[in-house]
Amino acid sequence: MNWLPTISDIRFYQETGWFVSPEILPHHVLDAAEEGIHNYYNGQNDNEISELARKFDWKSEHGNILRLNNYISLQVASVQKLVNLPTIGRTAGLLARTQAIRLYKDSSILKPPSLDSVHTKVGWHTDRSYWNMCTSDHMLTAWIPFQDSNVDNGSLCVIDGSHRWPLRHDMRTFNDQETEGLIENFIGEYGPTKKRVLEVKRGQVSFHDCRLLHGSMENISDSDRLVLAIHLQPDDNRHRIFSEGSNAPLVHLNDLLCRKLPNGMPDYTDPEIFPELWHQKK
Repeated sequence: MNWLPTISDIRFYQETGWFVSPEILPHHVLDAAEEGIHNYYNGQNDNEISELARKFDWKSEHGNILRLNNYISLQVASVQKLVNLPTIGRTAGLLARTQAIRLYKDSSILKPPSLDSVHTKVGWHTDRSYWNMCTSDHMLTAWIPFQDSNVDNGSLCVIDGSHRWPLRHDMRTFNDQETEGLIENFIGEYGPTKKRVLEVKRGQVSFHDCRLLHGSMENISDSDRLVLAIHLQPDDNRHRIFSEGSNAPLVHLNDLLCRKLPNGMPDYTDPEIFPELWHQKK
């Protein structure tokens, strides 16, 4: 599909920190990727990757809880085909105003229905807080549902404009169920703003800035909610040493998987882990 975000779309993203595209993804590509993810849950993959990459993944013995599995596109060919669709990288590049887009990491997230919120609710957090070792403040995520996503099945919740609030490095609260009061305090200090549940149809893509506060509620529908979150880095992103106070420097799993630069630091341009998905033609 040759659709591109308009100047108005880009301005909207810059103002709110998020943008939902039209239906730009072919359904047959989504069908194949969804099947590939379910096959992966059952132990099938096309490419091997370091066991370290699966360190924090959901496994069958964990039971019927939120399933978070990482680096799927590096292991499953049909998911890689979805991630590589030019319209995703091109849209991300235009929204972030960068010359090229590389993969940073991708994750499949399956939210089972009708479970207690402690098992499926995602706390308010920012992706940037998990990526403090990155130099760029303009990384972003493409959020792709495999079904229509709405308030009933726990779609993405965002806080408009929160990406423009003073940067905090400690919002690593994906698994924290008690962030509502904290967010209310933020809104009181930096508002007015709006909490919003994004309605994203199958075939649409929701993009959000890495600094945007976001989360999701439990799935109260009668079926699974499955999404693929594709985390993306602009061409100028590099690794940096980052520590909080006297603590040891933060380390991302990416840092252990990718090749190293001559100075021993992780190379965030390693094409094996961070393939380029789009670049602006000269």
